[in-house]
Parts: sequence; C-alpha cells; structure tokens
Amino acid sequence: MSWGSSWIDKDRVEWLSDDRLACYASSSYAERGYCRYCGSSLFYHMHARDFIGIAPGAFDESDDFQLIGQLFAASHPAWGPCDMTRLPHLDDMWNAQS
Repeated sequence: MSWGSSWIDKDRVEWLSDDRLACYASSSYAERGYCRYCGSSLFYHMHARDFIGIAPGAFDESDDFQLIGQLFAASHPAWGPCDMTRLPHLDDMWNAQS
C-alpha cells in the first residue's frame, strides 16, 4: 500500500471534533487514526516522533499541496501518478532522525 501524507508537528494539530476519530496500534512503534464511521485512513504517528502524517484526503482544501520528496525510494513500485525520479529521496534524512 502506498501512503501519501502531509507531515506536521503533532503540537500544531488541533482536532475540531474527535467523535468520529478512532486509533489503533498498527505496530509496536506506531498508531494509525481512521474514521470510525467510514473507515477512511486519516493519519499515521510513530510514537518516537514529534510529527504525524495526515492523509491529504482528510483536508477540505488540499489542491495547493506539493510533493517534496519520497521515503523508501529504493523500494517503491514502478507505477505512480508522477515522475518520482525528480523528487528528492528523503531516506537518508529519515534514517538520520531515528
């Protein structure tokens, strides 16, 4: 499964309502948030990180979002909606923050 997200400091996120929000531990190091009514994936949060990845589809206005890089560049599938070779590979930065 591919995952596109908008990474943001978790302290800058304010949920206007959490009555439809549910979370589950998807691994020992992370949790995923989803809509408890429709099951849509909303966010991904690694416990040791100060940021969360929010699915672009969770925003009412996401037309101005821009792709700035990719993780796991060496293992992503050959298909994709854009030329992934022109995006920076962020794996080295990601691993340096571990």
